[in-house]
Amino acid sequence: MKRGGLFSKLMLYLVCACLLTASLSAVIYYFFGIRVFALQITTEMLPRARSIARLSARYLGGKIGLDMFSDFILNDQRNGSHVYIYDDQGNLFAYSRYSGEHFDNREETENQLAAYANRVLTGGEVVLETNWRKVDGVLVGVPIEDNLERVCGAVLVTKPANQLRASMMTMTLTLLMSSIAAAACLTVFAYGGSRRFVKPIRQMTGIANAMAAGDFSARADESAGGEVGQLGKALNFLSGELSATIGELMLARNRLTTILTGLSEGVVALDHSFRQVTFINPAAQRLLGYEGKRLLPNDGEEERFLAACGTLCGGDGPAETSLHCTLAGRQLLLTLTRSQATVDALPGVIVLVQDVTEAERLEQTRRDYVANVSHELRTPIASIRSLAEALNDGLIRTDEDRSRYYGHILRESLRLSRLIDDLLELSRLQSGAVALTRQPFRLDTLLRETADHMRINAEYSDITLRYAAVEPLPEVCSNPDRIEQVLIALLDNAIKYASDGGTVTLGAAEAGDRILVSVRNTGHIDEADLPYLFDRFYKADKSHAGQGTGLGLSIAREILLLLGEDISVRNDGDEVVFSFTVSKN
Repeated sequence: MKRGGLFSKLMLYLVCACLLTASLSAVIYYFFGIRVFALQITTEMLPRARSIARLSARYLGGKIGLDMFSDFILNDQRNGSHVYIYDDQGNLFAYSRYSGEHFDNREETENQLAAYANRVLTGGEVVLETNWRKVDGVLVGVPIEDNLERVCGAVLVTKPANQLRASMMTMTLTLLMSSIAAAACLTVFAYGGSRRFVKPIRQMTGIANAMAAGDFSARADESAGGEVGQLGKALNFLSGELSATIGELMLARNRLTTILTGLSEGVVALDHSFRQVTFINPAAQRLLGYEGKRLLPNDGEEERFLAACGTLCGGDGPAETSLHCTLAGRQLLLTLTRSQATVDALPGVIVLVQDVTEAERLEQTRRDYVANVSHELRTPIASIRSLAEALNDGLIRTDEDRSRYYGHILRESLRLSRLIDDLLELSRLQSGAVALTRQPFRLDTLLRETADHMRINAEYSDITLRYAAVEPLPEVCSNPDRIEQVLIALLDNAIKYASDGGTVTLGAAEAGDRILVSVRNTGHIDEADLPYLFDRFYKADKSHAGQGTGLGLSIAREILLLLGEDISVRNDGDEVVFSFTVSKN
């Protein structure tokens, strides 16, 4: 409602009602009140007509003269009436001086008057008050009777219509003006009353607008009586209830938003078109790479997704289904649930997005681990079995061959023992059952001694081992035995996989509050293999034909993690660099 609209309408209706009442009163009075007015005129004219009839009878009887008759009767023009006197034959023998001056059609009027005179001569008095619209206006006819009560003439007294209309118009205008004056006075009083009536409604309108804007502290005036006061109480009650309800809804929504925002899984709400996103939490934006356009950027994945949504919401089947898709190298599991539809809306879809890349990788790692353990165990066992069967069957005749077979069995047994020891060591490290004590020691001394010990293995493999640490290095605080174990594992791996005739370089330098130890070897590792080098049994050689069990790097990483250190690998030109940190004392 516009400001002041109700007040303006009330005032307009009131003024129109007053004007209409005045106009209808004037019209009704003019058209229906004139009959009463004409009746009153005839009531006044009838005694005069009878008086004129008695004088006319005396005149016709010769009792008075013409001059007296004319002076006292015919020339008397009181009230603007006209007198017509007829004999017993219906002939007009006397009339007032100005009669006929008001006639528009004299002959027609004389014929009408003659007809009225004949009616009087034959039927007694005639009173016509319904002829006011005609020129003869109101007419009264009275018979002239002699002493024997015989009709010897007729007297007609008329009042012209223009005089009646003028009088009636004057009274009508007076009534109209008084009605207008009364309407004006009523409008003045109604103005104040309407303002008092509209004021609380305007206040309630403002309160309703404030409630719509979210301000529920505004209150209406309840002091007004009647229905307006009851409306104010009802509005205040509604405001309080809405404030409490909306507060509870806002609290529930904030809790839900906080929960959904904090979830590591993505949650997406779609409308019935399955394309318009109505809600999406940060985890879903991150997992799907959503930027406000398409939910799934891949056309093929989007077609599968839309088809699954259509199947889910198109029938009475299960209310939930799952869909796997691949986005940006990640495996995602989309769980689609049909949302509750309202009475006038179609159902939408709630999508739970889970990143199962790590779970899939772990599952694949588990399968690979079982396969790798089986392979690593089967190889030495198969060798030992074949050698033992040959010895048991007596196929080896000479002591020299038997001694050589026994040597092979011993080496395979030692290999199997080392594999089992490495598995047990790795299991203990990963379970956290191993307590590693820390103590201060000189790292540069440990590096030189380890390089000297491993140089023999390097020379045996035609590899040059260099020591290039920046000395003197500050004292460090860690577990020297475990650091030496890590160094041996890294140097052994570098010697095994260095290019033929290549070099292995052991270096160390300060890096803030830590010492960064690096082991470099000539060669190159495929970038796709770098993230998995520290996994159990992982080998860049997928045929597992190379040396080693594939557990050394895994053990080295677990040791460093328990010591709170970091380890990494990268390609640096034509070299592979393994680096790990040792904390200073």
